[in-house]
Amino acid sequence: MSGHHRTHRRHKVGAIKPGTVEYYALMGVGALVGGAAAAYGTQALQTAFGTQTPMYVPPGIMATSGLAVAVLGKGNPLAEGAGAGLLAVGGIMVMNQTFLNVPGISGAPAFTNNAPLGAPVVRNAVGRGPGPYVNQTVGKLPNWRKMGALASM
Repeated sequence: MSGHHRTHRRHKVGAIKPGTVEYYALMGVGALVGGAAAAYGTQALQTAFGTQTPMYVPPGIMATSGLAVAVLGKGNPLAEGAGAGLLAVGGIMVMNQTFLNVPGISGAPAFTNNAPLGAPVVRNAVGRGPGPYVNQTVGKLPNWRKMGALASM
């Protein structure tokens, strides 16, 4: 075997291979962080730009930055996930400011009623008795009403 040179393969140290649980776990963590960053970043940009800027511009910037992070972080599951989270949340906010109306994303609380101001609205939970349960402690109620009070709080 004289004259034969064996090549020695070098393995990447600490590389996480796509398709493993660790890869997708890091990608999920990155997506959560990216989504939260998009929400906070959008609010910060809306405050910085003021009311003269259209409402879809700040989330559009976040969505575009998410695309850039995902492309630049190719091969890194954390960066790819963060880019995907930024892109997803920013994209939904852009759609919500233009043609889509998703409750809870537009700034209005979800599950609000559509009654005009000043109209009487039923606010009692189903099964509530004649007394205000929220203002009474459960220990002060009769035994037969304690279970209903706990369920309606």
